[in-house]
Amino acid sequence: MNDPVFKSAREGGFVLWEEIARDGAQAKTLLSAQQRVELARAHAAMFGPDGSSHLVFAAGFPSVCEEEFAAVRQVAQEVRECSVAVHARTTKADIELSLQALENACHGRISVFFPTSESMSQALCGCDARETLRKSMEVIHWAIENAGNVAIDVAFADASRSEPDLMIEASQVLADAGVRLIKLCDTVGSMLPGECYNMFRGVVQAAPAEVLIGAHLHNDYGLALANNLEAIRAGVRLVAASWLGIAERNGLASTEQLLFLLGHPQAQVAERLGVSDALWKSSPDLRRIVPIASRVSALTGVPRKITDPISGTALNSISTGTPFTNPDLFQPFDPDKVLGVPRRVELTQLANRSVITAIASELGFELDEAGVKAALRWVKQCAFARCQAIVPRDEFAQFLSGLGIES
Repeated sequence: MNDPVFKSAREGGFVLWEEIARDGAQAKTLLSAQQRVELARAHAAMFGPDGSSHLVFAAGFPSVCEEEFAAVRQVAQEVRECSVAVHARTTKADIELSLQALENACHGRISVFFPTSESMSQALCGCDARETLRKSMEVIHWAIENAGNVAIDVAFADASRSEPDLMIEASQVLADAGVRLIKLCDTVGSMLPGECYNMFRGVVQAAPAEVLIGAHLHNDYGLALANNLEAIRAGVRLVAASWLGIAERNGLASTEQLLFLLGHPQAQVAERLGVSDALWKSSPDLRRIVPIASRVSALTGVPRKITDPISGTALNSISTGTPFTNPDLFQPFDPDKVLGVPRRVELTQLANRSVITAIASELGFELDEAGVKAALRWVKQCAFARCQAIVPRDEFAQFLSGLGIES
C-alpha cells in the first residue's frame, strides 16, 4: 500500500491530523460537504506539492446519518491534495460504511477507536480492558482483510488513564495484524505536560518498530498545545488538531498554533523542541494561516477573539508609545513578515505624542507643538467620555480640521 503519511512520519516528518470537519459537538458547528472540500484543499495548499505527506483531513463520521455519509463521500471523491480519513466505531457495520464512503479516495484511512482504560471499557463495552481488546481485534482483523488500499488505524480512547503495559501489549497485537498507526488519546484532556511526555516516551520506545504512535489530546485543562509539544519531543510525529481548536468540550490544540510553532526554520525548531529530524518536505506557508482561520470562523460562526494566539483579531495592532516606536522590542515575531498581517495603528486613550503625530500625518495634517498637545488631550477625553478605547479616525480628522490645521 502506498501510504505517504506512514512514509513521511517514519522518516521523521510531521503529519497533522485535522479534525475541523469531524467534531463540532461543543461549538455546535456543522460544515457542508463543499465547505469540507474547500478547507481540505486550502489546508493542503500550505504544503505545496507535499500535502499528502503532511496532512490527514478527517472528513467526518459516516455512521452519524445519511447526510454525514454523503458529505464524507464527497470529500473522499473530490480531494486529491491530501490524505482523507474517517472515524468509525469498532463494528463491522461502521467499517463497511466507512469503506463505502472512502471508495476511490486518495490515500484513504479509517480511524477505528476503542477504550483501553478499565473505567471506559466497563462503561462502553461492559467488560474489562483486555476483553475489550480481544473483541476489538476480531473486528480489526476483518477490517484489514477487507480494506483494500484503505489504511486501518486505531485510536486508544482514554489512553491517559490506561495501563502502559496494556497499551504496549495492544500495540504488538495490532502490529501483528497489520495496523501501522496507533493514536493515544487523552480523551478527557486531563494530562499535565510531564505526564504526557512520560506516557508517550514509554509507549514509543516499547511499541513495535513497524508501528507509528500518534497523539490525540484534548484541551480541558488548557494544556493540549503544551502536551502535543511534549509528545513530539518524545518521538511522536503525527498529532491531531483543529482550526480554532474546535472539538469536544474545550477542544483540541489549535491547528494555527501548532503549524506556526513547527513551521519556523528547521534549525530553530530543532533547537527549541529538541528534535533532530527535519519535520517538513515542504515547510508550511505560514502566510496562509490567518486567511484559513478567518474562513473557518466565517463558516462555523465561531468568532476569532482579540486574544487568540497567532490568528487573533488584534494581531499586529498597536496603540501605545514604545511598541509603536520600537515594535520588535515588544513582540516575539513580526506578524507582517511571518504571517502577512500588516501593522495597524489604532488611536486610543493610550496614545502618546508619537502615535498622535503619526496618525495625524497619515490623515494629511502636520501638527506643531500646540496642535499635538490639543490633539492628545482631545483623544483621551473622547475615549473616556464614551468609555470606548478606539477613537475613529474620521472623527479625529474632523477635530484637526476644527483646529484650523491645513490638510
